[in-house]
Amino acid sequence: MQEVLESATGAKVGDLLDVWVRSPGEIDYAPTLAHVGLAIDRSSRNDGPTAALGMRLRSDGGRAVVASVSREARRNVQRSIRETRSWRSPDAAVEGTNVEAALSRAQPGETVDVLVARDGRTLVRSATLDPPRRDRVRVVPIDDAPEPAREAFVAWLGQKHPAWEEK
Repeated sequence: MQEVLESATGAKVGDLLDVWVRSPGEIDYAPTLAHVGLAIDRSSRNDGPTAALGMRLRSDGGRAVVASVSREARRNVQRSIRETRSWRSPDAAVEGTNVEAALSRAQPGETVDVLVARDGRTLVRSATLDPPRRDRVRVVPIDDAPEPAREAFVAWLGQKHPAWEEK
């Protein structure tokens, strides 16, 4: 894949792939967005669970299947969880993809058992809960973005950001 990208772009992309694709760490988008006068605004949900399994689930034919996994939880990428009675906390079982209800009293760092259906077998695996994901993510303009960043934004999208319009 790297050779295809380098052939198509005429640029070396190994360092970029190492950081953005091959690394298990979080990607730092700030420098790239700042180049065009933008930033990421993250906020936690106040009404969400206190802990997370580090994955998003989707429903598929009566099963809850892992749709995406946080970079912190990549070691468990192949997990899939049965829909009914698939995961138990001391007080709750998961119905469908609603893991949040079962995690309502759990804390990050706590270890829970997860019933996993994999390769035709059902297994119980322990998972250490992560802090909750920050579900609200917005790309916002930097109020005091320098003129070169604003010009790069215009070159990219063809117009000024409405927040930078003179009032």
